[in-house]
Amino acid sequence: MAYRLTNEKAYAIASEYCTNGFIKTKALLSVGYAETYATRPGLKLFEHSKVLQAIAKIQAVAVARTGYTIEQCQAEYEELRVAAKLVKQYPAAVSAVTGKARLHGFDKNADANSEQTRELSEAEQVEADRFLAWKREQDVQVVQGDSKAQA
Repeated sequence: MAYRLTNEKAYAIASEYCTNGFIKTKALLSVGYAETYATRPGLKLFEHSKVLQAIAKIQAVAVARTGYTIEQCQAEYEELRVAAKLVKQYPAAVSAVTGKARLHGFDKNADANSEQTRELSEAEQVEADRFLAWKREQDVQVVQGDSKAQA
């Protein structure tokens, strides 16, 4: 008989994932999966509809409770980064970039077996391309603003 993921187990995985800094392997280990399963085959559980729904529900509750989203935080970091560059406060700009990176889990150590080194899915690639286009647009606006200020 095939293993069926229960709603309770899916919620436990999602809960651990959302509270541990979005580290998939650590979440699976925390809910009792063996390391050999959690490091590779278990990562597919994060594509399961029950886990995805549980993650969405947990994040929606957090947004409802706080009224603050990752997107808002990212926009705030970007605003601070741009302001810091304009007044030549480069350490503050670096701090804003670091904060943005932490929002997306880039502060974690990634090794060859980590989920952070995997290939992006098509949807993730589209989102990454969209973000890079937005970032380029923001940088162009900053450069244009610097040029106008110097003129």
